[in-house]
Amino acid sequence: MLDGRILVLCNARILCRASGGKLVDATPQLEKQLQQELDKVAKQYGGGAGIDMTKFPSFKFEEPTIDGQISQA
Repeated sequence: MLDGRILVLCNARILCRASGGKLVDATPQLEKQLQQELDKVAKQYGGGAGIDMTKFPSFKFEEPTIDGQISQA
């Protein structure tokens, strides 16, 4: 059974390399539908036009200000 899995993985890698990472035998309609779904997911997660969704977000934490209303005993 393990040999069959290795064969399937090897074939998948070969097919992926041959297709250039794109869908194999995809029609223009299917490519358009895929792009629409990817755009929808990107929009749901804060992406959009001009935003690189593969970049890790940067965080900036600021020190909170304490108003001084708490008395120290």
